[in-house]
Amino acid sequence: MKLKLSFASLALCLPLICHAQPSMAYGHLVLPIGVNECLGIASHLFEHDGYRVGESGESFVFAVRDIHHAVIVCSEAPERMTWVSIVVASEARNADVPSRARDDLQRDFQDIVRRHDRDR
Repeated sequence: MKLKLSFASLALCLPLICHAQPSMAYGHLVLPIGVNECLGIASHLFEHDGYRVGESGESFVFAVRDIHHAVIVCSEAPERMTWVSIVVASEARNADVPSRARDDLQRDFQDIVRRHDRDR
């Protein structure tokens, strides 16, 4: 997981590093969903929150909105769980800016999973 996350984080930040030193925020969740479901939720969440979904792979979804570049990485965890890692890099110098964006994505991701569980 560290290799995938490190690569995804680097890919996320390369455009910003060349332009300016980005501020970043990172968080993770462990949820009772599969990796494919995680990736579907990530794409839906980005689109719903106004991000433009860019490149995706077998374990990540990348998106851009205004000054934010974000990636959600989904990795298998023990006991049929999935690690959901959310990284947001921002052109803003204030570290609170990407932290708020990451908090919003993380909260919304959890809400989607909770609603889905209730509907089962």
